[in-house]
Order: sequence, then C-alpha cells, then structure tokens
Amino acid sequence: MLFNSFAFLYIFLPITYLVFWHLRGKSPRYVWLALSGYAFYSFWNYKFCALMLLSTVVSNLSLSGIVGSQALAPAHLFGQQGFQPISVVGLRWRLFDFGRVAAEVEGARGANAEALLQYRSSVLHAAEDVEDAFSLLVQSENRRNEILREIAELQRVRDLSEQSYTAGVIALTDVLDADRQLLAAKDELAVARENSARAAVGSYRALGGGWLP
Repeated sequence: MLFNSFAFLYIFLPITYLVFWHLRGKSPRYVWLALSGYAFYSFWNYKFCALMLLSTVVSNLSLSGIVGSQALAPAHLFGQQGFQPISVVGLRWRLFDFGRVAAEVEGARGANAEALLQYRSSVLHAAEDVEDAFSLLVQSENRRNEILREIAELQRVRDLSEQSYTAGVIALTDVLDADRQLLAAKDELAVARENSARAAVGSYRALGGGWLP
C-alpha cells in the first residue's frame, strides 16, 4: 500500500484519523498510532512487521561475559575442571512506554517555551535600550541648540556693551560681566556637544553597531 494509493487515501487514512481523535488520553492514541503503523507496513510486506515490533519492544540489548578459573590446588588451576565461564544478558524493554516519552516531549516543550520567553525578554530589553538611547540623543541635541541660541544672544549683548562702554555710557565691569556670561555659555556648549556625541555613540551601540563577532 502506497501513500498515493486509493486504499491509503480513502480507507486507511480516514479510519486512522477518526479513531485517533475519538480516543481520550495520550497513551491510547500512541498505541493506536503504533498499531496503525504496523498494519500499514504489513500491507507492504508482512515480514517487516516482526522487525518493527522487535525494534519497538527492545531498545537496548547488551551481552557481557566473564571467564575465570577456580581450583583447590594450584596444579588444577588451569585445568578443564577449574574453568568457570559466566555470561550475562541485559535486555531493556520499552513496550508501550509512552508515559516517559510523553514526559520527555513535555519537558522539551517547556524548555522551548522558556527559551522563547527569554528571547522575547531580550528583544524587549533591546527595544527599551534603543528607545532610551534615542531619547537621550534628542534631548542632547535640543539642549545644544538652546545653548547656541543663548550664545548668539549673549554675543549680541556683549557687542552692545562694548559699544556702550566706548561711548562712555556704562562701566568696564559691565563689559567684563558680559564676557564672563559668554564664556560660561561656551563652556556649557562644549559639555553639551560631548553629551550629544556620547548619546550618538550609545544609539549606535543600542542598534547593534560596534559589536565584533
């Protein structure tokens, strides 16, 4: 019976499918699938059914032996009467051992679900890092632009102060105070540019840049 034959598509497969979904519990379903597999391959060649059954029942076969000699006198130690062979046969059965198999499958599914949760958590943390880095970059750029506008205004005030001092309207201390405010703003601009550059580097790294394999 082939997979594309009429008997498989319209007789064997529907019966197997209906009985499988009408059974309750995992063990009966596994038994039914095993029996269905035996029946399927028996239609092809019944000789292989015994081989499949043996491979299902027996999962591990071991044979070990010990050869020794035992005698009351040293002269008879290597004689035929002192020869003592011992053999041990180990056989491991897994006939209908579907409970443990189901537990292994559930354990694998649990490990897969745990790995998926860890992956989602890593993605969320990475997205959060990117958002924080870009937010810091935008704030740094806005602060730098504000300082630039402030410097332009202080420069205009300083020029007016110098003109007023030259005209004799104000004292020299007023000009010096304007210079002090302008220099302080320029220092603050240097700090803002440094912070902006650090924020840009942080954004690049948050997007995955700069990592070597």
